[in-house]
Amino acid sequence: MPDTIREQVIKAFVLKVGAARCVKLDGESELPAKSVWDNGESATKTAYGAMEVVLPLPVEYLASVDKTTYPILSAQANAMLGELIQAATSGDNTLNEICRSIEYAESEFIYPEDGAKEIEVYAIFNITYQYAIGDPFSIA
Repeated sequence: MPDTIREQVIKAFVLKVGAARCVKLDGESELPAKSVWDNGESATKTAYGAMEVVLPLPVEYLASVDKTTYPILSAQANAMLGELIQAATSGDNTLNEICRSIEYAESEFIYPEDGAKEIEVYAIFNITYQYAIGDPFSIA
């Protein structure tokens, strides 16, 4: 069975940002590391016989604290967020014409607790795509 448009979008986005898919990152992971998690989506019917879907894709980015380059943790977190935004939104924002757009939506920084050596950035990108009504395998 072929992949749905949703699955094609997720695979292409994971490749674009250089991440793994649905991999829990922790201090045992080889760092730096990124993971994309897919969950729900919202859809509306267009006037042209298509379903327009907004798929929020969270990206988790975990790295070792680098106090040499970034003496302030927020500077490292901001640089990590910048890398994610650049990877996700620069270049081809249609993922080879399978989606309509990729937009940065929001983020959260998770600073290390005392003794921890990792810093995490969590960012959400909204990907808008369309498929033919009743046929999630065909681009509308």
